[in-house]
Amino acid sequence: MQGKEAILKISNEYIEVIEDRQPVRIRLQDILFAEVYRTKCIIHLQLREVKIHLSIDALYDMINSKSFIRCHRSYIANLDHIKAIRVGELILDNGVLVPISRRKQKEAQNAFDEVQIRRAQEETEILSKMPAVFNNKALAAMKAEFALLENEYWDLRAAAYKNPCNRDIKTEYLRISGRMNEVVKAISDLQSEIVSADTTFNEKVASGISTSRLKQARKMFNSGDIEGTKQLLDFDEMVGEDNKQNEILEEHQRKMISKVSEYIYLADILKTDINNPDRFFNIKKVYRQALNIEIKHSLPKRSAAYRYSEYLLGQTDYKTSLKYARQHLKWLESGERANDLASKEESSEMCVWIAECYMNLGELDLSEQMHKKNLEILNTLQNEHSDKYEALLAMTYNNLADLYFETHRYDEVEELLNSAMDIRKRLAEKEPGSHELGLIESYANLGYLYTLMQRYDEGEIILKTGLNVCKQTTLDPTNMLNGYHNNAKNQLVICNQGITYNNLAYLYDRSKRYPEAVAAYNESLTIFKRLADENPAAYEHDLALAYNNLAMVYSNMRMYKESDELYSMCIPIYDRLAKENESTYDEERSAVYGNYADLLRELGRLEDAEEIGIKSLEIRETMSKRNPDAYEYDLAISLNSMALIYKAMQRYDEALSAQEKAVAIQQRLVSINPLVFQPKLLTYLINQADLYKALGRGTEAEEKYKDALAIAENLKDSNTAVFEEAVERINTSL
Repeated sequence: MQGKEAILKISNEYIEVIEDRQPVRIRLQDILFAEVYRTKCIIHLQLREVKIHLSIDALYDMINSKSFIRCHRSYIANLDHIKAIRVGELILDNGVLVPISRRKQKEAQNAFDEVQIRRAQEETEILSKMPAVFNNKALAAMKAEFALLENEYWDLRAAAYKNPCNRDIKTEYLRISGRMNEVVKAISDLQSEIVSADTTFNEKVASGISTSRLKQARKMFNSGDIEGTKQLLDFDEMVGEDNKQNEILEEHQRKMISKVSEYIYLADILKTDINNPDRFFNIKKVYRQALNIEIKHSLPKRSAAYRYSEYLLGQTDYKTSLKYARQHLKWLESGERANDLASKEESSEMCVWIAECYMNLGELDLSEQMHKKNLEILNTLQNEHSDKYEALLAMTYNNLADLYFETHRYDEVEELLNSAMDIRKRLAEKEPGSHELGLIESYANLGYLYTLMQRYDEGEIILKTGLNVCKQTTLDPTNMLNGYHNNAKNQLVICNQGITYNNLAYLYDRSKRYPEAVAAYNESLTIFKRLADENPAAYEHDLALAYNNLAMVYSNMRMYKESDELYSMCIPIYDRLAKENESTYDEERSAVYGNYADLLRELGRLEDAEEIGIKSLEIRETMSKRNPDAYEYDLAISLNSMALIYKAMQRYDEALSAQEKAVAIQQRLVSINPLVFQPKLLTYLINQADLYKALGRGTEAEEKYKDALAIAENLKDSNTAVFEEAVERINTSL
């Protein structure tokens, strides 16, 4: 739905819009800001978002209010919700930052100054109209107490006392004043109201009806058969008014939908109670209660099912999230709703979530099936609705490419990444400023792929192109590290710039261009230091990874002291992150431990090297058991590392055992993709031959050297550097 069809009514106080084919009334004063996102316009309210198919220009023209300002090409903001203004961005009263374009800066400042004057006048008016129950002393005490909170909450507290029956205002006030025990009581009150509503419903429809007939009617109603219920109870005869009982049933459903919304709101409130050890239990309990209402009353919309699956996924509870996401997808695909546009769009989103759950649970085949199912849904939608779903198609191509990365299916990865790249280039040209983030991601991923495939020249061109897009997209490239990445979009662009520098440095490292690798890694490190300072929760692990990557290059350059210093900063971050969520960081943490173990071996600190090397090995053994296709390669790296440590400690039997396991794994991987896995196998075979030689098993050593030499000959044309290094080692050993 586009243009005016997305808005039903407009007045000085509200607009009525269409969301998911349902009318939604929005008071203008409740709108914080609106922004363009993909093919939709998102209207941000205090407690929720409303997504409509309408351009930002059309929305601004239709609102037509002096309280709103067009501060940016992609944003509208409500002046009544602006707390402060500074160069480049507005600060809303809930802490959200909204960008201001340079040409709109002066206009926004003037409008904000006018609002400040009006606010001072209105505050005096509000206080003068407070209920008489508040005498001057009580009013002064209340204002003094509330001054401890942010200024913007004063109006909310006044509203809470003026409208004590308004649950949303009252509960929000309780949350911001830290009275979470009363929020929990509100949940209990809500349960009582639902029981009461059910009782009232039964009383209304049960007058003069037998128990057995009522039971049968209730069963039909709960299954969604409204018409069948009406016929069974013969409403027209009993009540004498057409549609009277039908209205009762529909009214009851509307009440239950409202109660579900209140449960979801209360769950959102509980999420903010970070100091409560029972927080997750309480949130899950509230969501399940909302789910029970949706199922019991066969409600036409399953908001709780959607939100609960999303919450569980965010908590990395993949198994439970998978259960509810699959249930919800099955419901979306059943009955007449299967052909509904909103259901198809939500089904697409469920496929993404289910695929992510399967991937994290090691079920890669099932994850692939869900990604492909999502592609079918999106292609169908694309055919029916022109190019509206192109951005989602590109994202799905990228998600499937991530899956194939895990199983080293690089030819298929390249095809998918190029498909995503073509779409994102076209969209970025068509709508400048809206699709550059996805395009930057495509450049970074494709450049990384070419590095792994040893196509270094192509990879360098792609990654440098991505860096240019980053610099052009950042709101203020010359000042990007002076606070401007408080804007969420700008922060993501700068983060992707750091990732692209990291990938470029990795390419230089792999092609032994170490000084260039150090320079690029330092660019990445600078970016992630500043991002982590401003938002540790989001970027601390990127900072740790940047320390690790630069440390690896210093190790390759034999600058061991500098490398050791970087690991001393990197490893404590990973240890701290692992305490919060161990499984999320297993892959990165095991790699960092392994790299540090190699450095300690070079420094001759063999006992320390063994201790931290075993940590890496144990994590990778667990990961490999859970998902061998994805993690056997990493396991072989740890086994090879331990073999070298044991060899340096002259524990040759243990070294040989670990080395033989590494060779066996790598030989299996070579059978899948020789070009990718032969260089590592070559290294492992030479290490194995060296061990046989150290043990006096000359015949076996010579055999392994010859096997290694044969692989080196295969790599002669595709990877000259690896070939020459291997031949030199083999000749020296022989």
